[in-house]
This record gives sequence, structure tokens and C-alpha cells, in this order.
Amino acid sequence: MISTYDRQLRTLKRENKALKKQLAYFEEFNQNNRQLLYCQTVKGIYMLASVSYSLDHLKRINRLEFKVNDTFKHRRKDRLNFLNVEAYYHDKDRDKSGTLNYLLIRDFLMVPPNKGYGSFLLREALFHISQLFGEKVRIIGKLSHVDERDPENHARRDYVYQKFGFERRDHRIQMTTIPLEILTKEREKYNK
Repeated sequence: MISTYDRQLRTLKRENKALKKQLAYFEEFNQNNRQLLYCQTVKGIYMLASVSYSLDHLKRINRLEFKVNDTFKHRRKDRLNFLNVEAYYHDKDRDKSGTLNYLLIRDFLMVPPNKGYGSFLLREALFHISQLFGEKVRIIGKLSHVDERDPENHARRDYVYQKFGFERRDHRIQMTTIPLEILTKEREKYNK
């Protein structure tokens, strides 16, 4: 009877320690300028999408940096999972603000591949962009020549972009309308 009690106590202590470690990780967002966008659990691991902004001299968003982290060795993955987007505006005069012209995907890196991080981050980034700039927004990007060398990586990259409604032309991708219905269906898969 005592040994059963001791085992249960040790199990609870381990669970408590793991939960405290995860709580400390979530509290890191309180100490920096990153905003937590969405949290999703997959097989007991919390995946977190976050964003930070850079503003121009007119206080408009000119750069968004999206990251995906998880609660399993998150420090290592901070540097390896990100999506950088730059905003370009119709500015006729430097001191007068124009309307948004387009968004440019500058960098999109996911390591390790085939874990769902890329789909998760692109989905949440597009959803957040639709909240900031509206559903009708032009997003363009140039595809990496490094991905072209590896056919498996090439196919994986094309699949992720096409899954969320991007059109591929030569070495470029583009989108003019964010497909919110696709983003909603993708979210619902994990919210069951």
C-alpha cells in the first residue's frame, strides 16, 4: 500500500515539474515584444505561433516575423522555424501614408521537415494577416533555388503553398485573396 502511494506521489511530482517547466516557457512571452497568436496541441506537445512587428516612420507595419515554437526543446527550434513578411505601400510622398500595395514573403524556413510546423505557421500567419490587412491582400514571394535541388523538398514546399491557395508561376508564388474557409477547415482538424 505504501509503495503504491509512493509511486503515485512520484508520478504527480514528475507531472508537476513538467507543468512548471511549460508554464515558465509560456511566461517568456511576457518579457518580449512577441504576441502569441495561437496554441495547438499535437500528441501532448504545445505548438505556439507568435508574431513580432517592425514599424516604419509613419507607424505602419513594414515587417512581420512569425515564429512557431513548441514546448519540447523550444530554444533550439526558435532559430529554425520562422516566416518573415515585408509590407510595401503605395507612397507617392515620403511623409504621407498610402494604401498597402503587397506583402512579400522574404524567408520561410522550417526544420525539421514533415512535422506540421510549416502548415501550422503558414495557416496562422495568413489568418493574422487577414485580420490586419483584410481578406483581399496581394501576397507574393520568390522560391528558393536551394529547394529546387532536392525533389522531395521541392514537392513538400509546393504542397504547403498550394494547400493554402498560393499559385505558383516559375520561381514565384502569389495570392490575391486569403482563403479563410481553407484556414478554418485546417484549424478544425486539430480542434476536435
